[in-house]
Amino acid sequence: MASVLISGGNGFLGSHLADKFISKGYEVTVVDDFSTSKRKNVPKEATLIKKKIEDYKTNKKYDFVIHLAARPSPEDYISKPVSTISSNSLGTYKMLEIAKDSNAIFMYTSSSEVYGDASIIPTNEDYFG
Repeated sequence: MASVLISGGNGFLGSHLADKFISKGYEVTVVDDFSTSKRKNVPKEATLIKKKIEDYKTNKKYDFVIHLAARPSPEDYISKPVSTISSNSLGTYKMLEIAKDSNAIFMYTSSSEVYGDASIIPTNEDYFG
């Protein structure tokens, strides 16, 4: 059975991706510390590991590694600078290492927060804020 690891899998994108992979017969593991979300959106069929992504270690091999764990809020950058940079940079490094060790396909996304307070919704890729 093919397997997928999703960091930040309790979020909107992660939980929907988990649902989709499960519906296709994948074994899904979600790592999320619930620091930016309150509601539990992780499908019950997924294995949930409640942990900060920068602290997650595994020897398990995955076919797909999807990194969605991030602190996207500009307010967090100011009020929680160390945890923000740790999640966003060290978390990415850890997920890349897992993907490399697994010889997995890696997917990383950015947040729309990179555009700032957008005056155009939906925001096009060529919008500079």
